[in-house]
Amino acid sequence: MRRFVFTGPYQYMIENVPDPKVEDDKDVLIEVKAMGICGTDMHFYTGKRKVDYPMVAGHECVGIVKEIGSKVRNVKVGDRVTIAPNYTCGECNYCRGGRNILCLEKKVVGYNYPGIFAEKIVAPAPFVYAIPDSISLEEGIVIETGTVALHAVNKADIKVGERVIVMGAGTVGILAMQFAKLNGAKVYIADLNKKRLELAKKLGADGTFCTAEEQITEQFDIVIDGAGAPPTIKQSTSLVVNGGRIILVGIPSVPVEMDMVSVIRRELTIKGSVACTTEFPDVINAIAEKKLRVREMVTHTLRFEEIALGIELMEKQEAIKPAILL
Repeated sequence: MRRFVFTGPYQYMIENVPDPKVEDDKDVLIEVKAMGICGTDMHFYTGKRKVDYPMVAGHECVGIVKEIGSKVRNVKVGDRVTIAPNYTCGECNYCRGGRNILCLEKKVVGYNYPGIFAEKIVAPAPFVYAIPDSISLEEGIVIETGTVALHAVNKADIKVGERVIVMGAGTVGILAMQFAKLNGAKVYIADLNKKRLELAKKLGADGTFCTAEEQITEQFDIVIDGAGAPPTIKQSTSLVVNGGRIILVGIPSVPVEMDMVSVIRRELTIKGSVACTTEFPDVINAIAEKKLRVREMVTHTLRFEEIALGIELMEKQEAIKPAILL
């Protein structure tokens, strides 16, 4: 099989390696049919986040089950599936307490565990989810990002009628906007990129702010920061009302200062939100039932050989979510 390997910043090779094997009785062999490119993959490829090269990145996929271990019960050969790309131990206090994403033994697919930029992968069955045929390949690659967005929205504890602003109109931001609206909020979204804001408006945003041209002077009950940029994180304390909530889901590449005096005096709540815990079934159902619109976010469909091109399109902000179809 082929796999796409990052060998250094802006460097890659496509290599032929033996197919992976089902070696554990809980393993699932998956033939990958579609891959999504994430901002994290872009940061690994460009060197903005320090990683050990060579590496196989990628963590968003749809595939077909080709073989299963003897104890696998949740999926069968022939199923269309996706994976939850944070493999946790299931035994520690975090896992048993429902916060498995904090597991100290966690293996992150596409970071410290081989990624899905390959024609076949093996995944542990507890992290494999069947998806219905009604979800297309292009929609399926957005499922994992949807779980990240829903996890952040769940942490916000939105009440009907509250006003929410989402910072960043990338895939996570637009999905968070949609989930917040499903929870009854009035949702605004901000970004530097007008085209992204146009898409956000099309998908239901109640209002948009182009921060390249205007300052945000209003305040909101909740800020969800999907941008992970130091300026947006620093700005978040001024965007919320007294007692407001700030949910940080975008990961900055450098340390960021915040106005902690305002946090204390105004009793603001700040929560970090990383990846997901139990959100996969809810996101799969939301897409299958057309409650969540995701196809419009897949702006480019490319071939396996064009993974680097997809990343470069994201870096130039010409693509929101590229899909690699095999």
